[in-house]
Amino acid sequence: MVSVLKGNFYAFKLSLIGLFNRIQAQKFPLSHSLLHVYIALVGGHGSYNGELRFVNMSDKQITAKLAGPLAFKDPLQVVEMNFEIKNLVFRNEGKYTVEFCCNGKPIGRRDFFVIGPRLPISESGG
Repeated sequence: MVSVLKGNFYAFKLSLIGLFNRIQAQKFPLSHSLLHVYIALVGGHGSYNGELRFVNMSDKQITAKLAGPLAFKDPLQVVEMNFEIKNLVFRNEGKYTVEFCCNGKPIGRRDFFVIGPRLPISESGG
């Protein structure tokens, strides 16, 4: 996932800044104010129903999803997508995954972790 996506998306010049696979919460539920998911696909044939899903891996529940059509003019075409997600809610800590599906079939995923507050370490180390 990306915290900032800079550049001109349509001029094919992008910078992915602030890549992360861990989100730390001070309390739950956590509402993450803004994140981006960037996806580039190749090898497609025709039209698909695309779906980006956030899944809590402890219970396999989909916590959020975005869906829409996508089309390939030919298999060599690169289809790039930037999903801007605001106020994504995580109810508890644990392992999550963000996956992308075409016509309901998962074609790629990335795991990440949501962690709760950590106790400060005392000067004595304990």
